[in-house]
Amino acid sequence: ARRHQNPNAQRGQEISLITLLAPMSEPLEHCSSCYLPTSWLSLPLLAKKEYNYDSTLYSFGLPEGQSLNLPVCACILLLAPGKGRKADGGKDDFDGSDAVRPYTPVSDNSVLGKFDLLIKRYDGGDGDARP
Repeated sequence: ARRHQNPNAQRGQEISLITLLAPMSEPLEHCSSCYLPTSWLSLPLLAKKEYNYDSTLYSFGLPEGQSLNLPVCACILLLAPGKGRKADGGKDDFDGSDAVRPYTPVSDNSVLGKFDLLIKRYDGGDGDARP
């Protein structure tokens, strides 16, 4: 299998917690018009900015000139390897499992080369774990 290389990724700018849904197999399989395929793919974290007291805006890189092209009512999945939480645990009580959460980008499809996710933090430390 070929590893997908993101031309916007810069050396030393790896995401330690967050990986996004998209495939690493050949040929790439897509379930919609979205740029991201259907298996896990690491994308570069371009920026992290505090939005307000309990939310952070994360910008992830895509190839130059590429739109995420996510259909209306669709979401992407974030994978945080090893950051699953123990039942009734606190914000630092990880059980070693992977945490997976769905998110809908706050940037629209006219944005090229990146997309933005707004992630809310909760008192228990679990990002967007509550409805």
